[in-house]
Amino acid sequence: MAPSRQLALRTYKQRSVSVASRLSEMSDELTISDILGMKFAAMESELEYIRCVRDGLNEARKTEKISHDTFQQEIQTFLESFRSSLSTIHVLKAQRPLIIEDIAEQVSAKRQRIEGPVDQSLLEHAYRDARISRVLGARAKQKGSKYDQSAFKKKVYAYYGINEHCRPGFGWCHVLGTVLPQNNIKAAHLVPKSMTSKDVCHLFGVSNGVLGDRRNRITLAENIELLFDRGTIAIVPMPGPMKSPTQWRCVVLDESKKEDTIGFFDGSYMRLKDIDNKPLTFVSDNRPRERYLYFCFIIAYLNAKSRGVSDAVARKVEATRFWPSAGEYLNRSTLVTLARCVSGSELPESLVQDKTFDSGDTSTRDADAGTVLGADVCDAILAMKNL
Repeated sequence: MAPSRQLALRTYKQRSVSVASRLSEMSDELTISDILGMKFAAMESELEYIRCVRDGLNEARKTEKISHDTFQQEIQTFLESFRSSLSTIHVLKAQRPLIIEDIAEQVSAKRQRIEGPVDQSLLEHAYRDARISRVLGARAKQKGSKYDQSAFKKKVYAYYGINEHCRPGFGWCHVLGTVLPQNNIKAAHLVPKSMTSKDVCHLFGVSNGVLGDRRNRITLAENIELLFDRGTIAIVPMPGPMKSPTQWRCVVLDESKKEDTIGFFDGSYMRLKDIDNKPLTFVSDNRPRERYLYFCFIIAYLNAKSRGVSDAVARKVEATRFWPSAGEYLNRSTLVTLARCVSGSELPESLVQDKTFDSGDTSTRDADAGTVLGADVCDAILAMKNL
């Protein structure tokens, strides 16, 4: 890294050590609010250090001092700790009064069993227990806030006109263009439900409603959904000008699997290559949101890049304007950071131009959101590889 970046890293590291040292020397006279403030300062210092590392790696990658493989390897060690610390800070700030109250209650209860002043270790334990309870409780609530899947699937069916087209007990696969038993049909998420809602909304430039939008779903056969989730296939517009309603097609992003059998349909086996460039079939004029499918394609593309796609796939993807019409779908700086964290490389300008917006002077927040989403996407990719 450049000397100025190395100096900045040393400064942030020294600041982090200084805060940690002050924490270890806390006097008994400090209030709970004082302690909480110092804890915030310690975590903020750690975040600033990680931000500095991330930005330094970005600079090194841009000037080609390191390869995208090295970038990806180095950044991975920081993603989880950054996401965890940022999430903890958000929760602690939002629930500060309750945490102070929790600590005070624990200290008061233990005070009745000991004599003398409350020492640092007691306050540390009380803080730890309160933080764990509040932070984990908030995260569990976020992860556990699931929709009624059965009821939501009915809404997705109604939106796409599937209820009118299929008899009871059956559903529709938009990629295969065929009726299948409902148990074999999934209402697939385009923006993964595992992603942090707050940062997803920041990426799309909205306050809420992304993950709960029925236009964030598309109905697919079970085996097709698995290929979709793994990034083996993606859904992109048909070539030429956008039409209304939008015409979509399936493309294969993993050429090595094109001969794989994906199911038995209409009396014969179907291979993955049979659905490459296959137009999707809708039974009404309603469509998924273009911005969700665009995001989904970008994630599939980054997944392919992280695997080291063949030159043929790279040419197929990068040389074609998949989204031929203009549309400002995603926050540009957030998307750029996300791409770097997942693949260690830049997105081709042909995939970015006219599809992103700038949010003004919130570059730090944009980059932080991209880093958190990068950790989410990396987790999802790893989970899929382990299936």
